[in-house]
Amino acid sequence: MTAESLPHIIDEAIRRAYAHQGVAVVQIPVDLPWQEIDDDVWYASANNYQKPIYENVSTTQAQTIADLLATAERPIIYYGIGARHAGPELEKLATQLKIPLVSTYPAKGIVADRTPYYLGSANRVAHKPANDALAQADVVLFVGSNFPFAELDNTFENVDKFLQIDIDMAKLGKRHYTDVAMLSDAKLALNKIIEFST
Repeated sequence: MTAESLPHIIDEAIRRAYAHQGVAVVQIPVDLPWQEIDDDVWYASANNYQKPIYENVSTTQAQTIADLLATAERPIIYYGIGARHAGPELEKLATQLKIPLVSTYPAKGIVADRTPYYLGSANRVAHKPANDALAQADVVLFVGSNFPFAELDNTFENVDKFLQIDIDMAKLGKRHYTDVAMLSDAKLALNKIIEFST
């Protein structure tokens, strides 16, 4: 609908074509390609492409994530329904590194509400502590989430490092430029990060 959205749509089409090993079709209004846009309004996720290998976890990426979380001033773990089998691992990592946990609303219940580091759900159906922590975070570990409103409300605009774990390659880099994009099962990935965080 706008020239600014065009690079993101093309990037999305390419990501889906690779993920599903097929064709993606984008219909572009004839007037959009001739409009100029700023260089900093878009990013490409092409460098996130990986062949799907879910049973293995990249030790290099796990170590990098562990190091970035350990050295961050205001890190946060933001997880979605894709982490539904990784509740104990989320809780263990948060406790080990003393990092707040924030969830999407559909993921509420993966970690018990009484968990000391759990601040509740953020954004649309939210708790104030979760939104406040997310707004101040310098490093975000995004686990199994596909928060669709991130671009609309600039949820991650103040984040220095964005780390993502997802089992669906098409989701890597979809909502934000990623400094580390790990294609992996959440439980396996978190266990490896916990191992490197001790």
